[in-house]
Formats: sequence, structure tokens, C-alpha cells
Amino acid sequence: MPRAAALSALTPPRTARNGLALTAVCLVALMFGLEISSVPVILPTLEQELGTGFQDAQWIMNAYTLACTSVLMAAGTLADRFGRRRVLVVCLWVFALASLACGLANDAST
Repeated sequence: MPRAAALSALTPPRTARNGLALTAVCLVALMFGLEISSVPVILPTLEQELGTGFQDAQWIMNAYTLACTSVLMAAGTLADRFGRRRVLVVCLWVFALASLACGLANDAST
């Protein structure tokens, strides 16, 4: 069997569903990058709105960054075990709920 025929037999056909999945994953990656980079930018606003000092705002940023990177590493293992699509959807819901909770916070202690 020629090499080109063998390679084409191994690769799945390109469909709209594959393109949609790729688009979704790229948007999630973009959203994650924007979310991580937004926290340092809003530190002065956090200080002002939450009535906290700069040191407390930095602790918020450090805790947020550690939580995001820990979840990112765990998500890969969970995706291998439970399925990539399922883990992606669950993580998006958890992210949305956590973002809502952070947006509703009245001060730095909540």
C-alpha cells in the first residue's frame, strides 16, 4: 500500500463537527489566557472596590493563579479518564459559576 493511501486511511475525514470542536477549544484557550492576564490588570480596581490593601489584592491574585493552574493540570488527567468533551463542559460551568461568585463578592474576605 502506498504511503499516502496508508496515511489517508488513518486520518478521519474533515467534517463540520471537527471544525466546530476546534473552534470551541480555541475559544476556551483564548478565554483562559485573557482571564489569567486580567487579574494583574485589575488589582488597583480590586483595592478600591473591595476596600482592601495592595497586599491583600496580591494574595487574591496569587490564590487565583494557583487555583487556575492547578485546575488546568488536573483537567488533563480528568479528560483522559472521563472524556474530553464532558470535562470541558463541566469546567466551563464551574468557571462560569466561580466567576459569578467572584463578581458578587462584597469584600476581600468573601
